[in-house]
Amino acid sequence: MAATAQFPRLTSNPTTINSAATYMSDFWLINAHYIRLKTLELGYQLPDKWLPLKLDNMRLYLSAYNLFTWSNVSKKYQQDPEVASNTAGDAYLAQRIVNFGLQIGF
Repeated sequence: MAATAQFPRLTSNPTTINSAATYMSDFWLINAHYIRLKTLELGYQLPDKWLPLKLDNMRLYLSAYNLFTWSNVSKKYQQDPEVASNTAGDAYLAQRIVNFGLQIGF
């Protein structure tokens, strides 16, 4: 009969012959190349002739953190490529944060 197992046998006893700690294996290794746009900040200083109410300056800005991540890691792993390996998988996924703002100088 041919072996049809998709995953190796799991055990919590490190002294058994079937323990993952006993034999080195590359079964759980994945190619985790990725590209991430981690931080982005854009700003625009309004020209003086556009300023109302005799304001000294006005600046519009956008800042973003973890804007995009392109990765070949399958969604089934739900793992951030920057999280260290051998973790229990209990780390939060990277959150996307986007801020818009208006800075006014009087």
